[in-house]
Amino acid sequence: MPQGPHMLFERHAEFTRAVGRSRGKVIVIVHPFYARDRQPFFDYNDAIKLQRLAYEFNLKRLISRAKAPVIVMEEYETEMEGVLRQTHAEIGSQNTFFVKTKAGKALPHGGWKALHDVLRQSGVKTVLLGGTTADTMDEKEARKKAPEILRYEKRFNRPATETITFGCVARTYESFINGKYAKVRIVPSIAFPRRPRYGERPALTLWQRVKMQRLLKKKK
Repeated sequence: MPQGPHMLFERHAEFTRAVGRSRGKVIVIVHPFYARDRQPFFDYNDAIKLQRLAYEFNLKRLISRAKAPVIVMEEYETEMEGVLRQTHAEIGSQNTFFVKTKAGKALPHGGWKALHDVLRQSGVKTVLLGGTTADTMDEKEARKKAPEILRYEKRFNRPATETITFGCVARTYESFINGKYAKVRIVPSIAFPRRPRYGERPALTLWQRVKMQRLLKKKK
């Protein structure tokens, strides 16, 4: 592990070489341990706690196996320096590059344009995205709250019964969609607390199940 976090803007040349080796692919993680640092709010029952632990396990496994460079967007203000150090201690590596964001927001210090300029100059084409917080809505709600994300996913034929529409992951997703990369994808296994559901049928309501049972009886 390096002595300190590799800051992306300070190690642009090194990052560019890593992007070249991965043929333009990067993994972007937004505020990886935000939920754990706020356990009283997120771990309000055992099921959510287990879900968070599974998310963290998936996250660490993906990063440890990643051949593509990993960009970690982490909260940073003067009084929050320890957050960045702790995240680096857990998932930092020669292949991990950090970007500081505002506290409680996905917005990078320096703004989105500066980040996208550096990424495009480095040859980034494909972005795989995850982290916290990620929240979802069905298509009807997504059409009102996140029409741009919904249009993008429909364009690339990813039918989703639930779409990422709210939280820092959604704001980052939206920004990367506007960044004009060849491909931007959410990785469901590393999105918390709600993951998008691609290619899955929504659960039937009680009334739908009753109607189906009646139709099946008629056919008999």
